[in-house]
Amino acid sequence: MSQSFDEISAQLRRRHRKSARLKWISMGALGLAGLFLVLFFADMLSKGLPAFQQAQIQVEVDYNEDAQRMGRAALDPDVSRLVSRTFERLIPGQMRDNPELLGTTETRWVLADSQVDQYLKGKRHKLSESQQATVDALVEQGRAELKFNSTFFTTGDSKMPEASGILSAAVGTVLTMLVTLAIAFPIGVMTAVYLEEFARTTA
Repeated sequence: MSQSFDEISAQLRRRHRKSARLKWISMGALGLAGLFLVLFFADMLSKGLPAFQQAQIQVEVDYNEDAQRMGRAALDPDVSRLVSRTFERLIPGQMRDNPELLGTTETRWVLADSQVDQYLKGKRHKLSESQQATVDALVEQGRAELKFNSTFFTTGDSKMPEASGILSAAVGTVLTMLVTLAIAFPIGVMTAVYLEEFARTTA
């Protein structure tokens, strides 16, 4: 039984309405996915950007005899526990390599402990009230501040969070990509040449 023109027109209109609804639903889904993607990157950036800054403290280093055995002895006791242990461990070696340092003092900016870094960034920390007061005093004196974290790009894994960086991860990623390219590229080219020039064609 043949359909009338009106029935066919009605079916087409219903089909067009369904198609339009599907189009809007698809666009809404894409928009929602894009929104979640933007929120994801915004959250990632908001949490990752602080890593580009690092707390540093200006200290007076006293290269005394005790510092030849224990680097912490070269620092003021009130400040020594706020300084990264990576710096303290370097002092005895520096004094061995440069004997003329013995008996001298110098003022320099050094890496702060990770808890000081967290405190200055307003994050959770484990500093005691007295240590917080010391950090606040250093900030007021201009001797403690957040600076650009250059070690983030020049160091690898470390037991001390404040001394860790992405260098080893970046090198590993690049090496993985190079190995993958070295294996996949020639195989892909040879496969393409074989299929184009030597493989039998099928009817």
